Amino acid sequence: MPNIPRSMSFRICVYPSDETRFAIVAHCLDLDVIGTGDSVQAALEELLELIELQLKSCSKHDAYLIFYASNSVWEKYRSAVEAQRPVPAELLERVVANANKRLGHPAPLLDNVMATADVPEEYLVPV
Repeated sequence: MPNIPRSMSFRICVYPSDETRFAIVAHCLDLDVIGTGDSVQAALEELLELIELQLKSCSKHDAYLIFYASNSVWEKYRSAVEAQRPVPAELLERVVANANKRLGHPAPLLDNVMATADVPEEYLVPV
């Protein structure tokens, strides 16, 4: 399985889900891939796994990797950037450490992860 280059940087927007069965969505804007979960941590962990699968599939089929998210998601991301709501580094470090264990190789660093204003603060702490 190919590894995601640690130097790759993905922009990720975290926002509440419109569906009742998931609390949080982590949306990779550069790949239009979504992870969901009952916490920010769970949604980001799922997202990293799905990014890995996307990379593997694109590599196997010699397909284009980048597919940008819709404008509405980019607007959410821009609003989160303007509101200065980055997901705390401690939480991101825990997500990457857990992904490293599951994947068996280094996961990409998460450094462009923003949460919209409607994500409650208590969702932004590691579980």
